[in-house]
Amino acid sequence: MKITYIGHAAFAIESEGKRLLFDPWIKGNPMAAWTMEQVKAWKPTHIFVTHGHRDHGFSEAVELTKEGLGKAVGVFELINALTEKGGKGIGANIGGRFFLDGMEIYLTEAQHTSPYGVPCGFILKLEGKTLYHAGDTGLFSGMEILAKLFDIDMAFLPVGGHFTMGSKELPLAAEMLKAKRIIAMHYDTFPAIKLSPEDRNLIERRAEFIKPGETIEV
Repeated sequence: MKITYIGHAAFAIESEGKRLLFDPWIKGNPMAAWTMEQVKAWKPTHIFVTHGHRDHGFSEAVELTKEGLGKAVGVFELINALTEKGGKGIGANIGGRFFLDGMEIYLTEAQHTSPYGVPCGFILKLEGKTLYHAGDTGLFSGMEILAKLFDIDMAFLPVGGHFTMGSKELPLAAEMLKAKRIIAMHYDTFPAIKLSPEDRNLIERRAEFIKPGETIEV
């Protein structure tokens, strides 16, 4: 399994012939390591959108799925809005578990807001691994329940603060989730979520930073 950090909260994952995009904010993203042309050439098969804020790729998901590049996955209202704009996707809701193209998918809560329905996170099981993309969220006690339901191999957690949890909350999230590895996301993209050296030191005790464009293998 290859995981590439595109930037902000966007990741590209290659696994078992599938190409999964998470929160693919590309246009106007100063941290984006890929252009839309590169994304299209990569030919995503599935596009996971945690909520409808611009910096999480709703517009890009519409464009890609309209062109036949993958199917979007998200909460019911978000997918309805996407299909009304000509895109294609599969809607579900918080706590829902379903199977899609050989993947087990579970939608988690996320303490945030969204123009369409409610925000969510995603837990995926594929290639014998369990991944958790938390989307934009503050700290929430339900993370303990997620650890009881799933043995999480890798969690992608926001750390920038202001709009999401930050460096002070991350240790508690790590303790509750019990994930084997944590990758930091949603930081430094704009001034409100710029990390201080102190923040970065605190985060590095529990999570890994990878650079936009960098690929890791799991």
